[in-house]
Amino acid sequence: MTTRLVIDVTQKDIDLGIRSSCHLCPIARALLRGTDHSGTRVAVGYEGIIVQHGPVSVTYKPSARAATFIHRFDTRGKEAVKPARFALQRLP
Repeated sequence: MTTRLVIDVTQKDIDLGIRSSCHLCPIARALLRGTDHSGTRVAVGYEGIIVQHGPVSVTYKPSARAATFIHRFDTRGKEAVKPARFALQRLP
């Protein structure tokens, strides 16, 4: 079972992301990009990132860099962030 997930947030994720939306922010978009959107839901927050596919739900802890990215995007918009790679640690 994977305990760590690495995601790449692209400029397109940032451009299409919606501020203060846990389901459509750039990190959520990056997580959804590699999945079958029809059955996957994502909720991004400072304390945890939940990825749910059908009845299976996995929670990840965002790194400090990812939490800073979330805060900057939500409060200052897409001009305040740039494409980045983040490692997320799976929580038990």
